[in-house]
Order: sequence, then structure tokens, then C-alpha cells
Amino acid sequence: QELEKERRVLLTELLGPNWDADSLVPPLPVAGRSLDGPILGALESGVKAELRQMETKHDEQLHDYLESRQKAKTEPDPAELARLRQAMRDDLAKILTPPQLEEYQLRYSNTADNLRKDLRGFGATPDEFRAIFRARDQIDAEIALHLSGDDPGVARRRKELEDVREETLKQTLGPERYPLYQFTQNPLFRQAQLSAEKAGAPPELVLPLFEVNQASAREQERIRNAPDLSPAQQAAALFE
Repeated sequence: QELEKERRVLLTELLGPNWDADSLVPPLPVAGRSLDGPILGALESGVKAELRQMETKHDEQLHDYLESRQKAKTEPDPAELARLRQAMRDDLAKILTPPQLEEYQLRYSNTADNLRKDLRGFGATPDEFRAIFRARDQIDAEIALHLSGDDPGVARRRKELEDVREETLKQTLGPERYPLYQFTQNPLFRQAQLSAEKAGAPPELVLPLFEVNQASAREQERIRNAPDLSPAQQAAALFE
């Protein structure tokens, strides 16, 4: 993985930022996922070998599907991606115990990957991460598999599950941590975090920066919707 990162950095330096625009299919993993730690590291060698075979099969299926969509110049179907992930999970459940399956999912599932991105800046403890994962995992899978699209009934059911997920997160994190979690889901808050990090500012300045970003966004929205301003006047006001 480190060699692949170095290769891409070098090619970007040589060929420019969009050298891989036509190559959206990820390469097949050179090696299997790391099976270490107190749970996965304790797997018997036969179970690990079976797991490696299963990983290879599903990685190839995903790779072939993405490659076929790229050749057809069409976007991957999110429902089909969810079906492929669920098929892998079903196969995992045949060879792993529930605690082993959860540990594997916590490390390598799409839900866990998305969760790590969503929790950037939240500083989740291992216990919090596990609790949030449990609150989201099955609901996210159900939505991805069966509740995409704009059908009113589907949209209503999707909203119901999203509300259940949010209430579970609220109860899991408690009244002190849940508001911070909500903040970290706001793009303006993340922007403030990045600004503070780049400037080397202390974490306690993130919230004031966020409040400034919010005030700026509200003012920009007011200017864009001002009926008494021409487009030229709106543009001038936005760049003052």
C-alpha cells in the first residue's frame, strides 16, 4: 500500500493531477487484510486460509464489476455495490463467529470506512467508535440495499430508519458528546477544523472559527436572495 501511494505521488508530479481520470477502478489488493490483534490474530490457520480465499473471490468480483461499468462509461449502481458487500458479509458469517465478524467489519467494512471519515475531528474513543458503528451498521446496509430512489414510500421508510439511527446515536453518546458529533457532521465545522490545523491554532479556536463560517454563510445566502440587488451587485457584495 505504501509503494502504491509513492507510485501515485510520483505519477502526479510527472503527469499532473488528472493523470488517472480514466482509471477509476481500484487495483486488486496485493496482500490480504491484516488479521492481527486479540480477536483476528487468534484465528486458527485454517480459518485464516479460508478467509483469504473468500477475500480474493470478493475482491475480484468487485474489481470486475467496477471495470465493466467503467468500460460501459456508466456509474456504478449503489444498490449493486451494496449487494456485493452484503454477499461478502454473508460469506464472512459462515466462517467467523459474531465477535470475529464484528471485529472484521469494524476494520474493513464500507460502513467503518465512512464512519472514520465522518468522525474526523470528533476524537471518538474505541468504545464510542464501536457503539456508533453498531448504531449505524445494519441501518446503513438496509438503506443501501433496499431504500434507494425517490419513491415516496421508500423515501418515507428511509427517513424513518435515519431517524432511528440518529436517536440511537444521541442516546449512545449522551448529552455532552452528541452535540460535538453533530458539529463534526457540518461542512463548515470541518472547514474550521482544517483552517485551525493548517494555522497551528489550538483546538479551542475551532468553535469560534465555525461560528464565523456560519455567519459568513448566512450573509452570503442573504446576498444571493436579495431581490433589490442585480447579479452584478450581488457578485460585488459577495467579494467585498
